[in-house]
Amino acid sequence: MRFRREIPGDRVWALMGVGCGIWGADELEPPWAMRQVAAFTHEGASLRLLCLGQTFPRYRVVYEAAALDDGITLGVLPDPRYDLTRAVILESTAPELSAAAPPVSPTVTLVSWRPEETRLTVQSAQPGYLVIGDLWYPGWTARVDGERTPILRAYTTLRAIQIPEGEHEVLMRYEPLSFRIGAGITLLALLALLAWGRQMWRSPTQIAGKNRV
Repeated sequence: MRFRREIPGDRVWALMGVGCGIWGADELEPPWAMRQVAAFTHEGASLRLLCLGQTFPRYRVVYEAAALDDGITLGVLPDPRYDLTRAVILESTAPELSAAAPPVSPTVTLVSWRPEETRLTVQSAQPGYLVIGDLWYPGWTARVDGERTPILRAYTTLRAIQIPEGEHEVLMRYEPLSFRIGAGITLLALLALLAWGRQMWRSPTQIAGKNRV
């Protein structure tokens, strides 16, 4: 994955909302600025909790978005002059956005999380982009207040969706095409089984009446 190979590790961690990691006492520290928060022992091993100086939330709303080719994006992201906190870089066909942040900060609340489903509540004073620090992958779908909305690639590898002004319920679910096809086949099989059962369980009176006709 070029995102992991070509982007400095601290910026990858920041973009994905990973702020801390556990290292063994004899392991080399990451080659970027970290601070030790705690030291402890687990099952006889000496461990350290190291954290980045600056971290991002896993889910955040931004009001500036640039649409660039992946090659250009991968060239921009390692540059420390690019402020990761200000704008999101989206796939080249995505709608761009340039707006000042509203006076009231947006809020993102995690309602529930499972490996295949995430539910959020988002409150924003103006339209923006919800950036999700999870990997983009075919099969993931998004709904805002029940309406389907595209999931865009952010920073070549992560996810982002457009968010309107106001308070909204966001649902992201993994629904690959193979799952939808399988569900459709199962439904058709169930309907066929119900029709067959109805035919088999007709009363003798109904059958006799049909035969007299």
